[in-house]
Amino acid sequence: MTNEWGHLPNAHYIDQIFSSLMSKPKLWNEIYMADEELWEFELGHRWQAAWSTAENILSTSDRWKVWMASYGESKSLRYSQAISTDLGRGAILALIAYDDAAQYLEWDAEKLETVSILTESPTQFLMLPTVKVFNQELVQG
Repeated sequence: MTNEWGHLPNAHYIDQIFSSLMSKPKLWNEIYMADEELWEFELGHRWQAAWSTAENILSTSDRWKVWMASYGESKSLRYSQAISTDLGRGAILALIAYDDAAQYLEWDAEKLETVSILTESPTQFLMLPTVKVFNQELVQG
């Protein structure tokens, strides 16, 4: 696929997340609903802080245009009001901002959740919902 992020080290993973968001919206919604208080109440401030940190990193780099292009790439995702879609966009943001973010896609979701809480890493926290979805996809086959 020719797109704004095709030159990035994590381009393949960004494409995977877009594909998953569009092909499995129910699974993303289930992941969101299972931890709704995590994203909105309990750690909602942490989600916003992680998002802001990554956006601040991008705002001073050439990758800001890539983020803006990917953020609105899909017409159906662009107009989606689903918070679960924002969880996927958080991982896309992390994959654009941090070249090492893709390593977390191989982690077990429970391990990543624990480590993200202990280290307070914005990268790990932004990747967590996607890792939960991908772990679930593996279980469901």
